Amino acid sequence: MKTTVVLPEDLHERVKRAAAARRESMGAVIRRAIEKEVSDIRPRLTCIGIGDSGRTDISARIGEEGFEPEPWR
Repeated sequence: MKTTVVLPEDLHERVKRAAAARRESMGAVIRRAIEKEVSDIRPRLTCIGIGDSGRTDISARIGEEGFEPEPWR
């Protein structure tokens, strides 16, 4: 996929120098930088809370002797 990115002049020069030093294209330098920036972004889980019982005291009461949470169904 192709896209256009507008860079400030000083950043453009730094990318250009980095590419020349590594003997690779500016595109390769930019792709690697973008990949590094977004590598820790994970898709949001949409299944959390699917079995929500509506009760808010479960965690607080879990240590109580004999406490057994009610089934959510």
